[in-house]
Amino acid sequence: MTTIPGLIQQDAIEVVPDAVKLLQSAYNEVKQLLNSIEDSESAMNDVLLKHSLTSHNACNAVQLGLLYSSLCEPAFAAKAFKFLLLTTKDNLNLAVTEISRLLGEYWAKLLDTPRRQLLWLFHELVKSNTINAEHVLHHLLRRMTGGDLSPLNLWLVETVLDILSQHRHNWLDKKAVVPVVVYSYLRIIADHAAPVSHGLQGALERLRKREIDFVLPLLRDNFTDCLSIGRDLLRLLQDLAKLPEFERLWSEILHSPTSLSPKFTGVSQLLAQPPSPVCITSRLTHDMEQRIKWYLKFVHMGSHKRYLDWLTRKYLNTPESQSLRVDWIRFVVTQVHPSNETIASEVVQRWAFISWLILSCTSPTVVCNMKLALYYDWLMFDPAQHNLMNIEPGVLVIQNNLARSHQQHLAIGMLDFLCRLADNYYPALAGDLRRRLRLCLLSAVERKVVHSLAHIFDLAKMDKQMHGLLRHTFADLVPAQAPQAAAAASARLPDPASAVVGGLQPTPIYDSAIIVSAASSGVSSSGVSSSGGIARQTSTPPASSTSGGGHHHESLSRSATPPPKPPTPPAPPAPSAAPASVQPDVSMEPSAAAAAATFVGSGGGRGRRRSESAEFSDAEMSDAENGAGGGAGGTVGGASGAFFDLRRDFQRLKLRCHYQVDRVDIESYLQQLDPVMRDRLMQLRDESDTEAQCEIMYQVVQGIIEEEDIDLDFSRRIATCLCEICHSQLEDPIFPGESADASSLEDSVSTPIFVICRTLCQYSEDDPKRQPLYLLLSEMAARHPRIGYYLLYFLKVDRAQSQDDKFVAYKEFCKSQENPDLRTCLFKDLNLLAQDDPRLLAYLLPDVFRNFASQCQNNPHLMRIIVSSIDCSQLQTMVADIMQGHLELFRKDNLVTLLRDSLSWESVEQLFLWQLLNAQDLPTERFLPLLPHLDSGRHAEATTNLLLMLKLEQPSFDLVCAVLWREPQLTDPLCPSILHFWSEQKLDRLAEILNNCLMSPGGGTAASAHGGRGGGSSRQSPPPLEQSLRHLDIMRQRLRNLSLLQHELMQEALREVVRAAPAELRYTFIDLLALAADDLDDEQAGGRTRSLRAVPSRKAAAAARGHPSSGASSGGGSGGGGPQKRSSSGATRSSGGGSSGSGASGSGGAGGGRGDNSSTSSSSSSDDDGAASGGGSGAGGSSGGAGIANRRRQRAKKRLRHGGTSVNSSDSGLSNSDIFTTDYQ
Repeated sequence: MTTIPGLIQQDAIEVVPDAVKLLQSAYNEVKQLLNSIEDSESAMNDVLLKHSLTSHNACNAVQLGLLYSSLCEPAFAAKAFKFLLLTTKDNLNLAVTEISRLLGEYWAKLLDTPRRQLLWLFHELVKSNTINAEHVLHHLLRRMTGGDLSPLNLWLVETVLDILSQHRHNWLDKKAVVPVVVYSYLRIIADHAAPVSHGLQGALERLRKREIDFVLPLLRDNFTDCLSIGRDLLRLLQDLAKLPEFERLWSEILHSPTSLSPKFTGVSQLLAQPPSPVCITSRLTHDMEQRIKWYLKFVHMGSHKRYLDWLTRKYLNTPESQSLRVDWIRFVVTQVHPSNETIASEVVQRWAFISWLILSCTSPTVVCNMKLALYYDWLMFDPAQHNLMNIEPGVLVIQNNLARSHQQHLAIGMLDFLCRLADNYYPALAGDLRRRLRLCLLSAVERKVVHSLAHIFDLAKMDKQMHGLLRHTFADLVPAQAPQAAAAASARLPDPASAVVGGLQPTPIYDSAIIVSAASSGVSSSGVSSSGGIARQTSTPPASSTSGGGHHHESLSRSATPPPKPPTPPAPPAPSAAPASVQPDVSMEPSAAAAAATFVGSGGGRGRRRSESAEFSDAEMSDAENGAGGGAGGTVGGASGAFFDLRRDFQRLKLRCHYQVDRVDIESYLQQLDPVMRDRLMQLRDESDTEAQCEIMYQVVQGIIEEEDIDLDFSRRIATCLCEICHSQLEDPIFPGESADASSLEDSVSTPIFVICRTLCQYSEDDPKRQPLYLLLSEMAARHPRIGYYLLYFLKVDRAQSQDDKFVAYKEFCKSQENPDLRTCLFKDLNLLAQDDPRLLAYLLPDVFRNFASQCQNNPHLMRIIVSSIDCSQLQTMVADIMQGHLELFRKDNLVTLLRDSLSWESVEQLFLWQLLNAQDLPTERFLPLLPHLDSGRHAEATTNLLLMLKLEQPSFDLVCAVLWREPQLTDPLCPSILHFWSEQKLDRLAEILNNCLMSPGGGTAASAHGGRGGGSSRQSPPPLEQSLRHLDIMRQRLRNLSLLQHELMQEALREVVRAAPAELRYTFIDLLALAADDLDDEQAGGRTRSLRAVPSRKAAAAARGHPSSGASSGGGSGGGGPQKRSSSGATRSSGGGSSGSGASGSGGAGGGRGDNSSTSSSSSSDDDGAASGGGSGAGGSSGGAGIANRRRQRAKKRLRHGGTSVNSSDSGLSNSDIFTTDYQ
């Protein structure tokens, strides 16, 4: 056989890729054609051409074989490429496709010789002016990685440069190629111009000079075509303006643009030109692009850190590779536009990935370039033409980092950078740039990227200098009356050395050297040109993408920032409540986000807004993972409520919402109340003793009840004052813990806020005095979201009420709200409770499910809220409550809807759900409708739990039929596993049921002679016969124990299939039916032999394998002691008829070894031949037993092929290749 030269580096255990196998197979075919002829080019060409004309596949094989030879045999490469040109029918399209595949997928694994030959092939393609050579060039340019000074990358850059320079005339006419080549080499020149170690300095200078000599004339001569690169051309040239060779070009761009092209009007034109997606993507290798897209689509908040560490080790582990971060940001901003579903999910968002890139960078110059790359599209943003998704990450980087105390320096630095960028980047357009920046923020608010700009311009977190910059740049968007500046220590930006995030030192906030002036062309201290500002933007989307079909956030809330509060009027008719803003600390469940996105309020601007912004910080995630792993530094911080145990740190990776209700100055509201009520509220505010506060609160409540003319405005004023006075009580945890006694629980509700609840419950259900209190609680709930579950907690703890009607107060409270739906209010409160305190949720659930069973039981949305928030401790509490009869989570009816919805949940959520299902001890029959919907690959959690549940059941007709109704798949472990387990425990019963399934009319065979046996009165109908047989055949292939298939009842059913089933079905399951077909032959032979039916099931299986315990290996003493066998013609003869011997170690029968293993051609021999040819030992008898089983099955297959009749191999017309060979052992 031809020795195949290697193509890729491969370990011994690695599987050869299919693409490489195809090339190697084609190479073998070509070599066999060429080896048979003399070494003559004309003869070789004639043979290859003649063979390629025989068929399309043959032509492809010749092309691929010659390509493989060109790559792996340098000595034959020239001839192979010549033959390739002569035999191609598609202008080398197939060869170019395979070369592109090798570049995209296997470049890193190619051996040195194929890698060199691949560049030689590209040289020949360009030289011959092949039509599709530009595709190969594009893949080669993507392989020229930015920030990579390795010898391999430098060799690739120089080799491609040589090829393009040598054959410039062959590709310059391809207008789409020139911009990509210019963009790629401008980016690479910037890397080669950066300071490096002395060992590389000389080589890089020579290479850089060659690159500049190549790309600079190319850019000048084709400047009009290069304008399609867009604003990123200006950004790259800005980095190179410091080089003497580019100074003149940079000056012409700024001052005499028409000298470069009559169509070029200046910097403003280039800034307004969107960048080319092809150019942006060309700076990332194929694997970089795929991994970044995968990371931003599938990696969830909380599990992101290990992927970021991997990306750092793989691509960003050298000082020079830091510049690659700029390319990544440009790619993410302009080319990765997630759908609204992705934005609403738990996956890592673009702003978070960009924040990590900036915070983990160690080069101040690169940090400045990254900021410019992020906000480049802001400079000329037009909502009517450009995509809002290019703006979204920049807005969210500021807002979400400003909300994190340890990352505020990043957000403030971004704002500072934007302010200075507008004025100094290109002074001639300063006014227009400021207008565009304001337009970006207004568009973000209009399209609901953020709710308002209040948290972006949170002046309390900035110093006075920053206030002036913001007002100068954004003017009317900045609040007119800023709150008092924070203390100098908090307002001052943190020292980079003290703000380490994730083990990486953050860089300075901004570097003004990136801001350049059009009036000068000097070089700043950071090494960046200061002679003209540059900006960047993303591709212009189709018109439809900005008018309804794109990712607009129209229905998606991305922030929790409330609008700025207007000055309080002297006497407002009805005070407007301060909306509650939410700052999620880590991430949000999709279901939780949907439930929480509720707007409550109407009229007077009243409303409470719930955020759906998913935030994380690298520091918090790092701490969480270190804590979970038992390492040092796993500290907890930043979230409301305690994180209860470090061994449950995975809980911190779920959402922990901290509701930050804006504080309100209540003086103006107090002045609008009557003197008595005003004095009581002021006393309540000034009092510090809890008992005294409760007494005053009781007086306030009584005053509200006694108010004769109570109206909505009065209730709103009182509610606003009480929420502000009791703010600290509403923010602190209230639940003392699962182990708290009755006294501790009573103390927990002995605060002023619960006085309202206690007073409410003192009145009867029909008492009209309850109505003012319901109105008050409703108005308070509109201002503070925790009021609802505080009332639930009080009703649970309070022992003064009867158990029958104690939760009627909560139902009436829900009716008094603007959305009076009980289910909506209940789920909203439980969702917030799950995020605030899962322990309290587990404590309240028994009473909630008992009193609101119709709203809660079997509800997928509520169940996911529960399982996504609890940990193992709360799970244990709930399981105990279920087993004690205190908690009933599920109803027996309509259970499948919940189970089907749960298949898309996280693994831990599904496992918790199944633990709760098992605790309630629901009938297994309720789970059977789920079986057809389970995919063992995608639904492993449900499949595993259902398998364990079936294991506890005895086999019944309904259960077995439900299992058999699953789609048969060889990779599905459920059906063969449970059938095997039942066969080990209840073999006779299972065989009886399967017999009934196979022989019943519903199963597809003739009517069963055993009609009602095995549960025929069951409601479950058996599946089609073919499906049942397929399950049994899979079981035969996967399992070694065939005792079930060898059972008498199963043999009977399989023989019935052989008799009654169509020939096509018999042929499909020929291996399975062969297990019973030889017994059918026994019956046709007159019963002269003992069939497997007469052997107990376990012994029959051993007999089929030739096991010594079956008697096949024992001499057995007399001539009839050994098992019997038949010749191919159907006659029987003894295989163990020795005259003496005892047990397994006795002398074997005469035909024990040789006779059993003889070929079928010996079938014409007499019956006595086998007995006369003995001498075999016990071991020989064992081998003979296996031979018997195999030969009998082969004969059975032949007979099944001929319609179920017994045939002789001598006249069957079948060759050995026609026989199905399968290992039955």
